[in-house]
Amino acid sequence: MILRASSFVLHRPFKLLILAFVVAAWIVSLERYLVSSNRPIPLHYQFTEESIEYEWTRSNNSFAQLPRNDTGSTRFLAYLPHSGFHNQRIELENAIVLSILLKRTLVLPLARLGSHPLPYKPFDELFEQFGRSDKSWLPHCRTADMSANSTVKECRKFERYTHLSWQDLISVPLVKESVGFSIIERWDFRSSWFEEVLGTSSEDIYWVKDSSPYEFRFHDGDTTGKSRGKYQSFVGISELDRTSRSHKLLHLGTLFGTSRLYLSSPGNRELRRNVRATMRYQNRFLERLADRIVNELGGSNTFFGVHLRVGDGLFLERAKENARLLWSVVSTRFYGVHQHEFVYAGRNASSTPTLSVFPSVLPIQTPFGRPIPCKSPKNTKEEESRWLRSLQSPLFIATDARNPRIHPVLELFRSSFPCVVFLSDFEDTLGDLRLLRNPLDDSPMEKFLLPFVDAMVVSRAAAVMGTPESTFSRYIEEVLWPLNHGFNIRSNHVT
Repeated sequence: MILRASSFVLHRPFKLLILAFVVAAWIVSLERYLVSSNRPIPLHYQFTEESIEYEWTRSNNSFAQLPRNDTGSTRFLAYLPHSGFHNQRIELENAIVLSILLKRTLVLPLARLGSHPLPYKPFDELFEQFGRSDKSWLPHCRTADMSANSTVKECRKFERYTHLSWQDLISVPLVKESVGFSIIERWDFRSSWFEEVLGTSSEDIYWVKDSSPYEFRFHDGDTTGKSRGKYQSFVGISELDRTSRSHKLLHLGTLFGTSRLYLSSPGNRELRRNVRATMRYQNRFLERLADRIVNELGGSNTFFGVHLRVGDGLFLERAKENARLLWSVVSTRFYGVHQHEFVYAGRNASSTPTLSVFPSVLPIQTPFGRPIPCKSPKNTKEEESRWLRSLQSPLFIATDARNPRIHPVLELFRSSFPCVVFLSDFEDTLGDLRLLRNPLDDSPMEKFLLPFVDAMVVSRAAAVMGTPESTFSRYIEEVLWPLNHGFNIRSNHVT
């Protein structure tokens, strides 16, 4: 038999099949090599099968519409969100609990992200500002000058904030399933929305208007002899239900404050605890980015964590004080090092510390996977080197500091610990985030979502410490960290 060359020509499907086998064999051999040589598997290999895409929640989603079988008898609860994201989250927790206790459907506003929040104002003023706080009336700003000295004044802060559905941040269906409440999502900020969508006239609305941020505290029982704390007056939830029952819409002002609800009933306290537990971040895109970074750090519980806010306001004023406090806690509780085991560049303990002698207390040991490479200890003595190697347990610092690698407040940590890690160290891993844009206003979402990724990562540390008086830090310490480690969260601020 004479075989012609053409007999060996393979059709395209067979070529692709052979190529697939070759590539698969190469990948297997690469993985065996990496594992046998104890090298971390590069992340671009581990996750090539995952193409991270995200579909934003739109205004036509099912939660943004009244049920088709609504008879017009549904009663609603609305409130005025304000301030930063985690203040809004606390308001939402309180609103969900109240809507359940009052048997009303919650009007859920969009979440506002960014460095230009709506500040608290007395009810009427905040109500008006909220109605003009979306970007639907600013389409010209997308192409206008947005600089601080722009002649188009309304566009100067256009890029500093954006709005998202809460469904893009938490699992709203999970909340509904867990605690059993009803919502209607509000995408239109105009006050006319209440009449156009809910069918309410001015006579159908029962207003509870505050004139200061801590005017009303809501309670579910007898408050005789009980302290109002920083609040001016108590409002009984049962009494509020009776007086507003004939009104289709009950509209409250601010609900910010972890102690806003004075709950004495064990069942109601458990309800609040369950609501708080459902406030865990749920976003597939961000979760996968956080997974990648935690993987590079060696896995959950293979590093320690700090959440340090230094960016603005009170946290900027107290940046050095808070940094030194957290440094002291991390040194002693996480690594077992005490201040007398550090030497200082100056004459007093306010200067930058560096490692001194081999300490008497060994650091806490944690189960490490494959920690990221860290710089070698400068001192090569066998005993001290062994201790310093244990000090190389990664310390992940989640922070709003710009350029944390050179930020002066963070020098305290960088000079003390040989393995300090920041989110900015994972630029390649975070590349997908730079492509994300909000279809609502076309805002690039990287700067708005980085704090969420930061929190997701640091909450998977073996131990974490946050900034005093930060609602964001408390959320990480009291909600994210316990839930990520299989613990129940506590229902705090009962009284």
